[in-house]
Amino acid sequence: MPIFNKYHYKPLCAEDAVRLIVLDPATDEYDPLGCSIIQRRRHSGTKIVDYSAVSYAWGVQLELSRTLEIRGKTGNTSYLRITPNVDDLLRRLRKIQGNLRCPLWIDAICLNQDDEKEKAQQIPLMGPIYEEAKNVHIWLGLDDHLTAKFAPLVPWDTGYVLLRPNEMARRVACCLRYTYDGYVGAGLCSFLDFFDRAWFSRRWIIQEACLARHATVHCGKYSIPLPLLVSAATRFQALDISHYPIAVAANLRRPATNLSMLDALWNFHQAGCSEHKDRIAALFSLVPEINRFPLDYTLHWTELYKQVASFALNRCTKDTRLQVLLHLFEFGPVSSQSLPTEVSSHYPSWVPDWSKSRQRALPYHSPARNPDNVVDRHPASPGGLGSDKAALKFHDDALWIYWHASLLVGAGQEGREVTYAKMFKNLDEDQREKRVLKVLDELFPPTGDTFDSVNLQQILALSYLLQTIAQFRDPGAIRDKKKLNSPHLDEYMGNISQMLSTDVFDSLRDLDYILEEFCLFELERERYCYGLGPRATQAGDVMIPLWRPEQMKPDKKYLRVPGRNQKKSTIYLVTMLVVRRSRQNHRCGGLCYYTGRKSR
Repeated sequence: MPIFNKYHYKPLCAEDAVRLIVLDPATDEYDPLGCSIIQRRRHSGTKIVDYSAVSYAWGVQLELSRTLEIRGKTGNTSYLRITPNVDDLLRRLRKIQGNLRCPLWIDAICLNQDDEKEKAQQIPLMGPIYEEAKNVHIWLGLDDHLTAKFAPLVPWDTGYVLLRPNEMARRVACCLRYTYDGYVGAGLCSFLDFFDRAWFSRRWIIQEACLARHATVHCGKYSIPLPLLVSAATRFQALDISHYPIAVAANLRRPATNLSMLDALWNFHQAGCSEHKDRIAALFSLVPEINRFPLDYTLHWTELYKQVASFALNRCTKDTRLQVLLHLFEFGPVSSQSLPTEVSSHYPSWVPDWSKSRQRALPYHSPARNPDNVVDRHPASPGGLGSDKAALKFHDDALWIYWHASLLVGAGQEGREVTYAKMFKNLDEDQREKRVLKVLDELFPPTGDTFDSVNLQQILALSYLLQTIAQFRDPGAIRDKKKLNSPHLDEYMGNISQMLSTDVFDSLRDLDYILEEFCLFELERERYCYGLGPRATQAGDVMIPLWRPEQMKPDKKYLRVPGRNQKKSTIYLVTMLVVRRSRQNHRCGGLCYYTGRKSR
C-alpha cells in the first residue's frame, strides 16, 4: 500500500468524542469493504448518539493482510490495513445491516493505535462506550461443521435453569444424546469446542458483554442472543465439568451492585490480555462507582497494582483487608524482577501480582484444589464468619496485623519464630529413604528403643498435616505412586503402631515428595506446631496466625496414648503469614502456611 494512501487520524474533537465507522452497502459478500469515519460526542445535549459496538478477539498474531477503504468528506480515498478477523466480522455486519448504515464502534479502527496519549484517555472509557451502545455485536469467528449442530441446542427450554443440579445434568445429557445420535461424548466435544473460541478467554470482552443493553453473538452465519447463550452455559455447568471459558460465559450478566475490583480479579483471573495494566483496566467498568478508585492508565503496571491494593486496604472492613492477603497467597506478590529500577528498593510486599492466573498450592481457605470450582467463589469473609480472625490496619504505606490469642493457643503478643526448616532437593532414588528418616530423627528423637507419649503426640500432629496436604495436592491413585516404600521406614512406623494404632501414620510416606515442593517448619515453644510452606522459608522467620478455618477431632482410638494425665486433643489447621525481620520489617511479607497444631 503506497504511503500517501494511508489513512491519517485526526485528533478527537473533545474528551467525550468517539470515532464511528459507517459501512458502505454492498450487493455481493465479496465486494471490497468501504466505509467513512465520523466523529460524534457521546452526549450531545440531551440526545445520546445512536451507534452499535463490536466485541471480538484480536488474536495472538495480528496479521494486517486485509484492506479497508475509507472515504473522506471531499471524496478522497485512503486505506487502512486490518486483520482477516476484522474483515470477516465487518462483512457479516454489512450483510446484516443492509442499507441501514448504522454507525459502528470498533476499537481496531476507531482508536488510533499509534497514539499512546489518545489510548490512555480513551481506554478508561471503554466500559461506558459499550454500556451506551444501542446494540453490541459479539463476533466469535467463522462457523464450522460443529456449529451447525451446536446452534440449535442453545435456545432449548431456559426453564431448565430452575431445576436442581442432578436433574439439570440428566436433561442436558439426554438432549446431547438425542442431538448427536446417542453419542454424548461427541456432544460434549462440540460444546467445549464452541466455548474454546478465543473470544471467551479474552479479558476485555467481560465488561463489553456484561454492560451491554442488548447483545447478539455471531458465529459465521449463525446469530444467538447473548442471554440464551449464557443460559446454555449455565445448564452445561450442571455436568460438573471444570472448564474456565464455560464458567466465564455463564457469568456474562449485569454485574452485581456490590461487586469490588477484588471480586472481579478473583473470578476472572484466567482471562487474558496483552498488557499487564489491562488486567485492571479491562474490568474497571464492571465495578460500581462507589467501589472505584481513580484509574490512571499512564502508570507503570506495578504502580497500578499498588494503587488497587492500597485502595482495598484503606477500606474500613477487616474482611476486605483479609481478602487482599488471600489474593497475595494465590496470585503471589509482585516480583522484584518485574519492578522498574527506580522503585524496586521501596516497593511494598503486600501488592499481589494480578498479571498471572492464581494458583492454589495449599488449602489456605478452601479444601477445593481447583480454584475455578463452581461453588468456590471469592470469599466475602476469609476464615469464616467467626471472631477468631486477625485484625489488619493500614497506615503510612504499611500493613499491620493484630491477632487474637485464640488463633494460636499461648501466642500472647508475639508471633512464633521458626526454629526448624527443612526441604529436599531432587536426589537419586536411593537417597529418599535416608533423608526421610533423618528428618524424623531430628524432629522426634526416640528415647532408647521406643517413643514416649510426647513424641507420639508430635508424630500424630505431623501425620495429620501431611495427610491433609497430600489429599489436597493429588488424587488417591497419583498419591499412591509417589509414596515412599522403604523397609527401614516400615520398621520405624511399626514401632509407632505398637504404641498407637492408626492408619494416619501412613502419611509419613508422603514426606519425601511433599518436601520437594514445600518447606517443613516447626515453631518455637510449640512442640506440636508444624507447618508446610514455600521453599523460601528459613529459621528465624516469624509466623503470624490469620484465621482458624477448621479443627479436627480425632477418633477415640487415636487418643490412647501411653502415659499419665493425657487429655483429649484437637488438631487445629491454622492459616499463617510469614514475615522476615529486616530494617523495613513491615515491607517483608510472605505467603500463607497451613499449620497442624495439637492442643493439650
